[in-house]
Amino acid sequence: MIEAVASGLDRYDDTVTPKGHVALSNAGHLMSAYIDFDGIEAAPTDDDVIDLGLKIRTGHTGFHGLKYDVGAVRQVCTNGMVAFDSDLQLEQTHQEPLQYGMARQAVDAIVDGADLVEQRLQTAADRSFHSTDEALLGLMDLGLDAYFEDDAVSLLRESLETELEEAQDAPTLYDTYNAATRALTHHAELSPTRRDDALEQAARLLDQHGQVPDPEPYAQDILERRIDAVTDDAEPYWEGEEEALQELTTVHGDDANLAG
Repeated sequence: MIEAVASGLDRYDDTVTPKGHVALSNAGHLMSAYIDFDGIEAAPTDDDVIDLGLKIRTGHTGFHGLKYDVGAVRQVCTNGMVAFDSDLQLEQTHQEPLQYGMARQAVDAIVDGADLVEQRLQTAADRSFHSTDEALLGLMDLGLDAYFEDDAVSLLRESLETELEEAQDAPTLYDTYNAATRALTHHAELSPTRRDDALEQAARLLDQHGQVPDPEPYAQDILERRIDAVTDDAEPYWEGEEEALQELTTVHGDDANLAG
């Protein structure tokens, strides 16, 4: 598999310097690799550069096939990123012989798709939640709290506030995604395989059915689910959450089905 990717990189010797790492699970049945394509970058904003590469995951458990994804590392704080653009995802099952052409296709997609990645992230940077509380509800709705031993809400809120500019009222989708990857990369004690799973889960924030979501209906759905849970006596995420839900209900108004 690694040899197939290396073969796909041969033709880019003059533009890409590959470097990276390979990790195996303790039992040796799962493999995760990240190959940084040094020289291939995206810049969602003027002061934010993303190094692009290829993420490879495979296993022989009967539940994991072979998957190639766009991967990235954010230069400003070395956040890991993976699977935020399903258009650049390729996979096959272990019932099939290894498809060497797919490895080359995965390399080509990322080298040739840097502009598309940049456009996707710029779109996410142009779309905002109404407030930090709403963005935090979005991260909790993704189930990211399951990856933290300590207070997930506090860690995620701290990461969100770190992403905000001084005069910024509310986080963008891109800010919120960066907050998730920051927390998962730097504050969660996870194995490489579990971190990959967590980052893939966070990536759903930027990829809903192949598109960057419209934050208005996306946030409404999140709010409806959370209100239903609180109505059914779910524990509050933080002190004052009920007031935050009421404020967001008012913000969304008649456009949301927020009974209760």
